[in-house]
Amino acid sequence: MTELTKQGIGTTTKQAEAISEETESTLWEKGLLGSTSSKAIMNTMFFYNSKLFGLRGVDEHRNLSVDQFELGKDQTGKLYIIQGQSQQNVQRRPLDKGSIKFGEQSVGVNKLSNIMKTMCAEAGIDGYFTNHSGKRTCATTLYQAGVPEQEIMNRTGHRSVESVRKYKRASSEMLKDISNILEPSESMCKKIKHEDNTEIQNRTENQEISKSAAGGVGSLFTGCVFNFNSGS
Repeated sequence: MTELTKQGIGTTTKQAEAISEETESTLWEKGLLGSTSSKAIMNTMFFYNSKLFGLRGVDEHRNLSVDQFELGKDQTGKLYIIQGQSQQNVQRRPLDKGSIKFGEQSVGVNKLSNIMKTMCAEAGIDGYFTNHSGKRTCATTLYQAGVPEQEIMNRTGHRSVESVRKYKRASSEMLKDISNILEPSESMCKKIKHEDNTEIQNRTENQEISKSAAGGVGSLFTGCVFNFNSGS
């Protein structure tokens, strides 16, 4: 295994996908995010704690406490501050029985471990989504907005630039721009199109000439009288 690893074999791992803006909108539209049910509220808290604060691990979510969140204010306006981790277990199980209710029992570890996967599956969204998708969404969104790597590290908690770079994903718009940059110029495209049209026209004319030569032999001699002098 050591030798294979050195050769780069077996080192590629499947990585969770970030939640795109379109996917996030779909989750809202289908009621998986929002305040219409206890389950939607729990999903929303989980997703935005991941996206806004870079939380990932189950314990980070399961041990959150209300007193860790603080509404502050500075010269630019109001802001939310999240403090250090609490040891109090406060994630309550949603009870969807006609009204918004939460039970006293905490959400199970297994259920909490699959919130992102379950949420996207119920919305009919294809892709590989895990709870890691929330933190990846945080880093990817900041990267696409042009936020410096150091600031992304401060938000996600990464200690090295190499680690945070693994989370970066280009947006579809960015990939489209890259493709447009690499495309042939407009003048080159016109030249190629002109050459293609000329070749097609020449090929068509040659085919017409061939057809006339092959199919018109009989018509060249229709109605003619031939006299043959046999001689002696």
